[in-house]
Amino acid sequence: MLFRSPWLLWRPGQKTSLKTGYRYVDTRYWDSDGIDKKAHVGYADLAYELTEKLSLLAGYAYTHQLSADDLDYDKHDASGGFRYRFAEKSQLYATLGYTWQDFSNDFSSNYLFWNTGLVQEFGQFVATLEARRQVTEDPLADSTRETSYSIKLDRPFTRGSIGLLASRASYDTTVNASGSVADDYRKTTLGLTGRYEITQGVALNAAVSGERFSYDAPTADDYRYRLLASLGLNWQLFQDLNLGISYTRVANQNDL
Repeated sequence: MLFRSPWLLWRPGQKTSLKTGYRYVDTRYWDSDGIDKKAHVGYADLAYELTEKLSLLAGYAYTHQLSADDLDYDKHDASGGFRYRFAEKSQLYATLGYTWQDFSNDFSSNYLFWNTGLVQEFGQFVATLEARRQVTEDPLADSTRETSYSIKLDRPFTRGSIGLLASRASYDTTVNASGSVADDYRKTTLGLTGRYEITQGVALNAAVSGERFSYDAPTADDYRYRLLASLGLNWQLFQDLNLGISYTRVANQNDL
């Protein structure tokens, strides 16, 4: 996957910030039945600081996706919400929006999307609860909608952190390509994450997780379990410039 995202941050007012940008995502699958895709995205995110703790949010994004199976689409996303910080490491946020998706075969799909969450500090721990609906990448479908619910517990240290994660997600195919196979399915995830700052600006990241899948129409090629382990290094050159490298090992299995 090739990903580029230049952006500009504007300050039209003392309490207002506007971020405008462009994303280019080139997704390719070698030696598989996955559908190669190229997406061009233009977006604008507006934030207004109503009070010291409360900010109002608004956003718009336009996406033009080109698929290798010639089933392209144009997508408009409009949203609004808020973020309320009631402590240094605690906040409540919510965004609600609507998606209009028009495909080159005259098919259309419209639906609500959202991102809501609560971050709460409990002594030495930080808990995060989140509910989200969004478009996600599916190798065998031109467009897939993901609805997920997750909980995460982090324990910060002086030079790093360790965290536990549990989530439940469902995937619904918005539209299938002609001749492709894509089943609606659900995924349950349990994971462990860790971060350690080797020196100032240089951090080591690690994660292990297990996923269990259930399919509406399972096939012989559908695995029930996936185990993942990853290790990465991140170097913060400047405030908004990072360099990173990571390696992930994936094992798909029918039985644990």
